[in-house]
Amino acid sequence: METAPNHRMMTCLIQKSMSTVMSAIFCFLIREKEFVDAGRSILREYSDIRMCEGKNEFKSMNAMLRGLHMRVHDLNRWRFTVVTREPVDRFLSGFIDRCIRRGLHWTSKLLYYQYTAPVSEKYSFSVARQHGCSYDHFLTSIDA
Repeated sequence: METAPNHRMMTCLIQKSMSTVMSAIFCFLIREKEFVDAGRSILREYSDIRMCEGKNEFKSMNAMLRGLHMRVHDLNRWRFTVVTREPVDRFLSGFIDRCIRRGLHWTSKLLYYQYTAPVSEKYSFSVARQHGCSYDHFLTSIDA
C-alpha cells in the first residue's frame, strides 16, 4: 500500500491494476516539487526506478499505523482507494507480461517487445498494420 499522509490518503496496490500509475500519483502527492523538478511524469514512471520507493510504502495497515505514528481512530479522517480490474483481463495482461513477453529490444528506429511464438507473428503483424507497412517490411525494419 502507498500513502500520502499530507493528504490523509492511502491506496492498496494490486499488480496489473494501474499499480505503477497509482504509485506515481502517490509519490507526486508527497513530493510534488521534487517530482516536477526531476522531470518525472505520472504516466511514464516505471516500477524499477521509483522516486518514492520505501518512503511511503507499507506492507500492512499495522505497519502503516506504526510507521506514521498513528492510532486506529486516526484512520476515520483518511480516504482509502483501490483500483480493481476485470479478472480475465488482469490474468491475460499478467500472463502476457510475465510469461510471453521476452523483453525490450532497441533498434535504431524503434523500441519493441519481442514475444515468443505463436504470439510473435500475430502481434508483429498487428503492430506493422498500425504503422501502415507490411509484415515483411516491419520485420525487416526491426532487424535493420
